Amino acid sequence: MMSEFNWNGETYAAANSIQSSVGEALIDSVRFSPDMSVLDAGCGSGNLTALLAKKVPNGHVLGVDSSESMIEKARGLMGLQSVSNLEFRKCAINEIEFKEQFDLIFSNSVLHWVVETADGLCRLFRALKPGGDIILQFPVLNAEHPLIKYAGRAIDELGYDARYEEWQFPWYVPDSGEQFEDMMKKAGFSNVEVSMKSGLFSFPSAEVVYQHFISVGLELLAAPLNKEEKECFFNVVLNDLKDDFSGEAVMRYERIFARAGKA
Repeated sequence: MMSEFNWNGETYAAANSIQSSVGEALIDSVRFSPDMSVLDAGCGSGNLTALLAKKVPNGHVLGVDSSESMIEKARGLMGLQSVSNLEFRKCAINEIEFKEQFDLIFSNSVLHWVVETADGLCRLFRALKPGGDIILQFPVLNAEHPLIKYAGRAIDELGYDARYEEWQFPWYVPDSGEQFEDMMKKAGFSNVEVSMKSGLFSFPSAEVVYQHFISVGLELLAAPLNKEEKECFFNVVLNDLKDDFSGEAVMRYERIFARAGKA
């Protein structure tokens, strides 16, 4: 199931140019047909889903997300853009029940939230038509991921390590690209191509990085702390970012990219 997190569609849309940037590049790598049926699995605030709909003017695009706030934001965007071949529904990936309905499944910065990853991939496989394709990417939240690194640094500085002894990490982190490739093959996908890529992303300031952290789950990393400790934790994360970056903040992110088909 998806990790419990109080998503805010407005905050996420405002603070996540990084997801949009990577997602747009992912879309550019796809060869579309005008009448395709497309599933955006984990559509978030819907900006990329609307872009997908424009790529298939005679087809149909369905965006699903586990967060009602995200779906509300996406539906508002749909109204502003007057896109007629686009639909949004509240549905987590581990709740998908479609069978051979989509020519293309697109998933951008989502699968790290699907802790029951094998089940999620099996559901996406069933949703894909024979001859269809899936394309996806998601960040690897290992110790070098900026969110994890700065949270861990704050925990060490505050001496809170003991509070995390029984805490369970809330994200899926593959051991390697090969491990995720094997999982996709076990789900039934064919012609699986998986790569792990590292790249830099520039934020205008430390404060913008902090808002990005807030929008994608920093509070989950403060879950074992009481109210007073959480306030200290958030302050230290922000102050550490400010100490490291007086202007532009450049962060390195490692990501899994994958594409596959269904025979």
